[in-house]
Amino acid sequence: MRKLSDGGAFDEFRALQKRLTEKQSEFSDIQQQLENLMELKEERVYLIKAINKVVFSRGVKLANP
Repeated sequence: MRKLSDGGAFDEFRALQKRLTEKQSEFSDIQQQLENLMELKEERVYLIKAINKVVFSRGVKLANP
């Protein structure tokens, strides 16, 4: 064990472990952002359909989702 510690293996392991934790946190943040974007897209499609339904009932179509 002392040989590993003297060679810096434990320090390298700790540094890599820290990087992994940081990357996992970044991944989680990106995943949350993606979920938020998907929800916004769904809301956009819903709103466009609702607008088109109202406008279509008056004889004009504004946009396609």
